[in-house]
Amino acid sequence: MSTVKAISKKELLPLLLMDNGEEETVSGITRLQKLVFLAQHGGLDEDPIPNLKEQVSFHYVAHDYGPFSKELYDVLDQLAEKNLINKEKTTTKSGNTRYEFSLSDEGKEVLKHSKEQYADNDRNILKGIQIRYGDMPLFELLDKVYAEFPEYAKNSKLA
Repeated sequence: MSTVKAISKKELLPLLLMDNGEEETVSGITRLQKLVFLAQHGGLDEDPIPNLKEQVSFHYVAHDYGPFSKELYDVLDQLAEKNLINKEKTTTKSGNTRYEFSLSDEGKEVLKHSKEQYADNDRNILKGIQIRYGDMPLFELLDKVYAEFPEYAKNSKLA
């Protein structure tokens, strides 16, 4: 009999974003960074949603591709080390490295037993973020985030 690993709310947040009911994958660290950022900020003005009521938040700074959280990056590495997510390295058509993040079987099991750590409303917010922005072309997502949060675009390689 396996025991389910206990995880923190910060570790649970990206798992919930990956739990989109289908492939349970988020394509790229830049996209995942923006999904968590938008969840913390209530989406975009054109498509507002309530922001997360839980006081679990990652600190973001302006970086190469907009809002970036080193803390979130570290949490993703911890989740991969705990075998709760799969982190697969791929190469884009332009030759850049991209990571595909998906729930592992163990991650799915942990998620089943940990969802009560977030209120239903907050889980719905994360699901809404994934539905609204998860499949949006990355450069469109970045353009929208830059337009609404210009203070995070100041160090961007794209702005």
